[in-house]
Amino acid sequence: MSGQIRYNSTATVTTADGLVLATVSVQKYNQDFSDQIGTPLNKQLVDSAAREVISVVEQRAAEKIQEAVEIELKTREQTKLAESFANDDKKI
Repeated sequence: MSGQIRYNSTATVTTADGLVLATVSVQKYNQDFSDQIGTPLNKQLVDSAAREVISVVEQRAAEKIQEAVEIELKTREQTKLAESFANDDKKI
């Protein structure tokens, strides 16, 4: 006899304007074996599976957020440099 635990989780990383930067998903599947019919699932197994799914989604989303921040900082730097070149060109 066994009971089955299946967790699916999806997180969507968006900008403040609603632009979707990334979508990350995790699926976790566990089985809880028992000698008796009708035995409830092991609470510790259920809790640990939920915590693992949350942790993995959090890690994957954090990586995407870090990438987005790096791109944003690089873009702002390039914009400032371009504005500086444009201002210097007007002075000549």
